[in-house]
Amino acid sequence: MSNAVFISKLTTTPAPIRLGEEEYVEARAETLGREPVDLILRAKAGAKSGPVSFLMDKNPGDTFLITGELTLVNAKENPDRGKPVVRIFTISKATTDQYANEVNIVGRVVQETKNAEKSSSRSVAVNRYLGKSPSGESIIDTDWFRVRGYGKNGERLASFTKGTLVEIDGMLEKKTNREGRSYCEVKIRRVRSHKAGKGGEVNPAADKEAAGYESSAFDGKDEPDFPTNW
Repeated sequence: MSNAVFISKLTTTPAPIRLGEEEYVEARAETLGREPVDLILRAKAGAKSGPVSFLMDKNPGDTFLITGELTLVNAKENPDRGKPVVRIFTISKATTDQYANEVNIVGRVVQETKNAEKSSSRSVAVNRYLGKSPSGESIIDTDWFRVRGYGKNGERLASFTKGTLVEIDGMLEKKTNREGRSYCEVKIRRVRSHKAGKGGEVNPAADKEAAGYESSAFDGKDEPDFPTNW
């Protein structure tokens, strides 16, 4: 699970797109604040009311409050790889005097801790259930969120073994790697562990499957190659 609430400002005109068999309206936006985070917004097309009709009436510069499912662009060949995508649940008017940047993710810790002077960072794998294939197999996509904790939150994050199921509340922040490429991190406000991993090549839910989760995707291995060097 990965959901978010943002006050954001539109930066492009909404336009229809097709992703596989689904049609959406897509636009670019940015969060408010000193370090805006670039967002890709998507609303399911076809409805005569709701998020898609609201979004289609907006212009660059308009500000609104959105809630939705937070994912990341994963395709290696996509120039937007690593950028956050919000599939809009609700959208309403807002002003630049308002501020909201709230992220909630539930997933498994999958990488060793990287320690800085005042913080610790790791990767958390969040699985998304996309349905069944023609052969009946579950279709799973995984987002690899980079999370960072300061003080006690950093200490707790560093203490988790690979495979630990965690719930993190935080805010999305924009970062830049050594090559000058931007990426996003979740700055932890609160972190809770729900099921400890065993470390190493763990499979904490062998032969079990829940909605949105499949145990084989949470084996405790490091994330695959990623375009940002952090």
